[in-house]
Amino acid sequence: MSGTLLDSHSLLWSINDLALSHSALLAIGSAQESRSLYVSPISAWEIGVAAGKKQPAHRPPLGGLPPDMWFRNAVIQMKAKLARFTVDIASESARIPSLYSSGDPGDCFLLATAHVEKLTLITRDHRILKFAKKHPHYISVVAC
Repeated sequence: MSGTLLDSHSLLWSINDLALSHSALLAIGSAQESRSLYVSPISAWEIGVAAGKKQPAHRPPLGGLPPDMWFRNAVIQMKAKLARFTVDIASESARIPSLYSSGDPGDCFLLATAHVEKLTLITRDHRILKFAKKHPHYISVVAC
């Protein structure tokens, strides 16, 4: 598989028409056109966790929808596919903390998915961008 993977924030920002970089918009458009735009199932988990935050200001804008319904609609609206969740990805995600210096499960699964499936990850996460710069052989990213 090859293509483009949206991180959870990129998905939220795309759906809510928030500013993305020109290069990210081009990558998303190209991936949509070639039917190679992916979203990880871990993003459904991340959005669900964020939606449960105590302070409303820290919750993602889901338009009043439950997180699972918002996620399903977002994947359809983005003309994306769900990335596979495989044993190889689960195993690789367990290796990420030693490479990435963080055990954030969402980041670990996104990095592992992009690596195993040879997907370019669209992200604004500074830690992931720094990791990709240090390990260009491991992952390709587009800053959004």
